[in-house]
Amino acid sequence: QSQLSPAGALASREISSSRREYCAAAGGKPFTMNMLSLLVVFGAASSLWSPSTRSLPVLVMAAGGADTKSASTIERTWSGIKEGLRFLRQTLFDDTSTAGRKRGRRRSTQIRLAVVGLGRTGSTSMYAALRELGYTPMHDNERLEMADLFGALFDSESPMPVDEFAEELGNRGFDSAMYYGYDFIQYCVDHNIKVVLTVRDSAEKWAESWLRVVGSADLLKQRPYVWSKTAKQFGPSFEYVMKYVPTAGRPHLYKDFDAVVAGYHAHYERVTRMVPPDLLLEFNVKQGWGPLCEFLQVPQPSTDFPHVNDKVVMKAVGATLSFITWIWPLFPLVLLFVLLKIGQAAKKVLRYGRNGKRRGEVSLNNKKKV
Repeated sequence: QSQLSPAGALASREISSSRREYCAAAGGKPFTMNMLSLLVVFGAASSLWSPSTRSLPVLVMAAGGADTKSASTIERTWSGIKEGLRFLRQTLFDDTSTAGRKRGRRRSTQIRLAVVGLGRTGSTSMYAALRELGYTPMHDNERLEMADLFGALFDSESPMPVDEFAEELGNRGFDSAMYYGYDFIQYCVDHNIKVVLTVRDSAEKWAESWLRVVGSADLLKQRPYVWSKTAKQFGPSFEYVMKYVPTAGRPHLYKDFDAVVAGYHAHYERVTRMVPPDLLLEFNVKQGWGPLCEFLQVPQPSTDFPHVNDKVVMKAVGATLSFITWIWPLFPLVLLFVLLKIGQAAKKVLRYGRNGKRRGEVSLNNKKKV
């Protein structure tokens, strides 16, 4: 690997220092679910037997939500609930065998593209588009799979160097990363890796969309998520991208409209200062395939550019995850009830045997024969 320039090394140290300070100081208020979100969950659950979403494009469903153009409101809502349940499974149940099989299916490679736009700038649509173009990007679901790696990167005492982080992403099969940590962006600049900065029509429109989902920033601090090893590893990086970057280093203002508007502008300006014009594409997903394919120097697909994770999907995701924080006490009660039923059944078998007769009991027919 090439050596960093003095300016790049200084910037990298500066960024790593700010990341360590953030890891030590991050905090926030709990995320509560409003009544509208609760109604979304119950409404979508009641439509479980509605027309299946199997007709939705495979890449769009794998990207994390239903396509805005091709799916109905019910399908998009149910898609969001399924995404929430997938997040729940990945967070609470450390399925290392599944993660290992996924890694085994990916070939070792190197990072050759970074997508560094803030969340709610079309990143999930971009994820689906990159997969259509043959890339293997790391996005939301994959970030949970990489929780150990992000835990090492954000270790407050001895963080993993960003070059080792990028190298390990490649070793695990990812050739593109949708992550906007500034030390990672600096790494891309120093190694001549192309960067896509996804943007919205305006900072104000982005802020309105962002504030609908940013309440989930404290989700991993709540029960039952807080008990998960995955959540503990992933938590600091999650707060960094949800609170620190979008507020330009003022995480306590992560729900303030003016603060996140200013944070959007600050992020845009910082990225455009860091990345040379020949390595950077400022991209709005409304532009479609043309600018993206030209920048990446790949053929343009004949399919429509995907549009995924609109506000209906995201509201369903947030409501589902928050709903779990309300009903989790029922889980141990249900488990206890099942164990009691199993115990009663076992006791009955031991007492009466499999034929339903009390052990030691002699039938009337046997008595007559005697």
